[in-house]
Amino acid sequence: MSKRPSRSTSPRSSSGRSGRSAEGRAAANGYWMYGLHAVEAALRNSDRHLHELLVTSEGLSALESKQAPIRISPNLVERQRLDLLCERDAVHQASACA
Repeated sequence: MSKRPSRSTSPRSSSGRSGRSAEGRAAANGYWMYGLHAVEAALRNSDRHLHELLVTSEGLSALESKQAPIRISPNLVERQRLDLLCERDAVHQASACA
């Protein structure tokens, strides 16, 4: 969750996080969480309102193997899409949610 300068060729904001969905829309709550542990915790927290869940097929399998409650319909994406969404050098582990 560090703040790093973004690469000029990516759609990220200057804060290092894009705050945008896979289609370029701003995330409804202003930020994305990524990584299996963070996404799993968000899915398990019934008080957290989730707007969007982006996962690769491997990420979805990992969440399902952890028996994480998939409370919203996941959007299956390619790993490159998550690479663009997350900050530079982020370890998204094939999952992100907003």
